[in-house]
Amino acid sequence: MSEGVGKSAPPPAGDARAARFEELYREHASDIQGYLIRRLGNAAIASDLLQEVFLAAWRQLHRLQADVREGAWLVAIAKNLLRGHYAKRGREKRLVGRLLPMAAAEPNGQTESRERRIMAGWALLSPQLPRRRNAILRMFYLQGHSCCLIAEYLGMSSQAVRKDLSRGRRARRRLLMAPACCA
Repeated sequence: MSEGVGKSAPPPAGDARAARFEELYREHASDIQGYLIRRLGNAAIASDLLQEVFLAAWRQLHRLQADVREGAWLVAIAKNLLRGHYAKRGREKRLVGRLLPMAAAEPNGQTESRERRIMAGWALLSPQLPRRRNAILRMFYLQGHSCCLIAEYLGMSSQAVRKDLSRGRRARRRLLMAPACCA
């Protein structure tokens, strides 16, 4: 407590929100992490999603009503994030399926690692798109960052990032579908 504020003074609204969030985290983080690990089978990804769950909870804390069970609310957030995670994984698999044939082998005939082939496939298309759009696509698909994080990093709104992401996907799709002579 800072000087000049008596013990009887009510805490500022931000402090009450932070205290409520800390309590929510203390009570439910281990349960939510266990749930995510069981669903994903990967502790590292579960840990990342746990952070996203509580970030979403922090942002939506003002909507949490007193009669709602907090654990159920957090599980609902986790389920939504899991759906997004699996959808993203499906998009990545489809993208890899298209990019692998483009960069299947090195000139000497030795097959590269999966990751290097994917990167090579992305690099083949990179010069044909605007620099910022390329950066957004790479951060989203190859580095796994959320639109909000990309927006913060690039100093843009998250809506602008989503718009560039959509336009970039469309442009990449056109490039992938174009005949080799025209690309």
